[in-house]
Amino acid sequence: MHTLCAIDALIDRVPVFESDRYPADLAARERSSQTTHVAVVDAAESGRFLGLLGLKELMERRRGAELTFGDLVARTTTLRVGPQTPLLEVVDRLIEHKQDAAAVLDTDGQYLGTVTVAEARQRLVERRAKVLAEGERHFRSIFEQVAVGVAQVAPDGRWMEVNPRLCTIVGYTREELLATTLSAIIHPDDQGIDHDHMLRLLAGEMETYSTEKRYRRKDGEFIWVNATVSLVRDVKRGRRPLHFVSVVEDINARKLAEVVAAEAAASLELAVKASNIGLWDWDLRTNRACFSRVWKSQLGYAEHEIADEYFEWERRVHPDDLGWAKSRIERCLTAPYGPYEVEFRMRHKDGSWRWMYTRGEITRDAVGTPIRMLGCHVDVTESKRLTKDARASAALLRATIDALAFSTAVIDRTGRVVIVNRWWRAFAAENGGGYSTGLEGVNYLDVCDQVSGELADDSSTFSASLRSVLAGGSDPMPMEYACHSPTQKRWFQAWIHGFSQGADRFAVITHQDVTAVRLAAGREAANQQRKTVAIIAAGVAHEFNSLLFAAALQLHRHLHGPTGAGEPSKSLAVELIQQAQSLASALLDLYSGPATGRTQLLSLYPWLRETVARLATVLPPGIHVTTEVEFDLPEAIGHALGLEQVLRNLLFNAANVLGDRGEIRVRAALASIDGRPMIEIRVSDNGPGIPESLRSQVFEPGFTTKTQAYRSGLGLAIATQLLEQFRGSLSYEPVTPTGSTFIVRLDARLGDA
Repeated sequence: MHTLCAIDALIDRVPVFESDRYPADLAARERSSQTTHVAVVDAAESGRFLGLLGLKELMERRRGAELTFGDLVARTTTLRVGPQTPLLEVVDRLIEHKQDAAAVLDTDGQYLGTVTVAEARQRLVERRAKVLAEGERHFRSIFEQVAVGVAQVAPDGRWMEVNPRLCTIVGYTREELLATTLSAIIHPDDQGIDHDHMLRLLAGEMETYSTEKRYRRKDGEFIWVNATVSLVRDVKRGRRPLHFVSVVEDINARKLAEVVAAEAAASLELAVKASNIGLWDWDLRTNRACFSRVWKSQLGYAEHEIADEYFEWERRVHPDDLGWAKSRIERCLTAPYGPYEVEFRMRHKDGSWRWMYTRGEITRDAVGTPIRMLGCHVDVTESKRLTKDARASAALLRATIDALAFSTAVIDRTGRVVIVNRWWRAFAAENGGGYSTGLEGVNYLDVCDQVSGELADDSSTFSASLRSVLAGGSDPMPMEYACHSPTQKRWFQAWIHGFSQGADRFAVITHQDVTAVRLAAGREAANQQRKTVAIIAAGVAHEFNSLLFAAALQLHRHLHGPTGAGEPSKSLAVELIQQAQSLASALLDLYSGPATGRTQLLSLYPWLRETVARLATVLPPGIHVTTEVEFDLPEAIGHALGLEQVLRNLLFNAANVLGDRGEIRVRAALASIDGRPMIEIRVSDNGPGIPESLRSQVFEPGFTTKTQAYRSGLGLAIATQLLEQFRGSLSYEPVTPTGSTFIVRLDARLGDA
């Protein structure tokens, strides 16, 4: 008990009498309710305390009883207590000894005063009331001002008292809450959360518990709270439950942040998983490393098959890569060398080696000591392989282009030179300008626009044609122009072939040096030579431009296209290059004599369908191509590459006539021509057809129905010569009411013939 409740507060209320004196006012004191006892001290011994007497005993002497003070003192039991003895202890001891008063002595045994049970009890009650009042005021102050919600809840769930903060949290007034129950504002899904905990509180199995739940605010919004609940019992009535005390903390902002963080973490995990990025975390103090599930799956392992230890990484790195990979780590740890970034090989579960690109950052403590490394793993094995294959394909393409006898370059939509062959590079070096790479990477249109003087007109005409092709226009006719070097005058003939692939547009430019023809003696001889060269060059350019441009475009997509599109583009580029090589051999045969012994047996049912389908992919989307081939058609005698060039020429001519929309029909059937079994391949379109007056000129070199800007007139003449190499033919017939049909005839192989 507090010292202010000690007995020293009451010792001055009892009078003291010396043993040899009798108080004259004893009667008055007896009648006073304030005096019930007197203390007796020895007058001869400096006030030594002799005992404590009640007025009842003193009155017996006054009535004539032969009793002295000493006799009375001897008959009265004195309970001595110290001045700091708690009042509650005094009361308990007086009751125990059946006394109604006690004497108070100091540490030397000197009498200080007397206290009665009644006075002690009264003072104790007063003190307790004061302490309770002060406690109540203190509790109320805290209750009203605390920064969390506090409530008293009856065992049946009714609100008994709530503080202002709880009202603010839920949006109700105090009166509104006291008129309802706790369960009325708890989210339906959270109603059962407290049940088991409250039962355990009531059973005395726990003193307090905390739960997170949702409360419904007055405005209908649900918010998250943390409620800490304890039970208050009545200790005077068998610890009967009085009420619950609930301390409510508003955690809605934290829960919302947790939701956002969880969503962000889930998005990050999904992104990491989708991009196949493995994560690792290395504690440099304990040498413990954690690896993500994707990190382990990159090496073919399940999550439980690799422990979270540093040596799991170390023992899987290729022996030839481990040394310098670890030395790179040391360099990053010992100096501010930047991020850890390196590629090395790691052994897969299946025994293969996988190339890994890893990047990490170092975390340091306050004094700069490295304590942690975090980073990511990316499997770049396939990228490494594709890069290697792309380089090989690029080398193959460049070697093929370099084998051409003409200067050739590929230009993209912006005019930038993508690739050139060795003849173009030599021409650029000889012609001046300082272009050691043959203009690769340079904007060719800008070069043409910068030409001045007597060559400006030719350059302007050429650049205008090139811009038209790159913008989607038709291929122009071959152009002859002057392009003089610093040491001599030169003339060239150029062909421009445009090609689209999706949204990309390119142009293949081919130059033929015709200076010797231009300067040859005799105009008629020069003209004849130019015509011959033009026919041959146009044929070569016409066929090669299509193949090489397509190959260059596919290789460009392989090298620079989106991830996943590279492999099909590379394969198609290689196929087109191989076709170009085969075409070169076929063209050499064409201009050097009959291709004896080079015919093939062609099964047209699969071959013709596949070839037409492949060629149709580069036609405008609005042109519909159908193929009809008899299933049991006998084999045709011919040459696959040559026949493909003929079909390409016929399909492209038909597409040029149709424009952006129309129909092309390809049919193959067995026919008998003058008793000779032959395969007829008919290519028909629904275009305007060829006027009757011009039909006899269709297969002559130089004939064309195209516009002046697009004419070359060499395709059908070359197609006829190709077919004649293996006893085939090409003819024309009109379609009623409109359209054209070109008929390819090849010998048929019947039975064992």
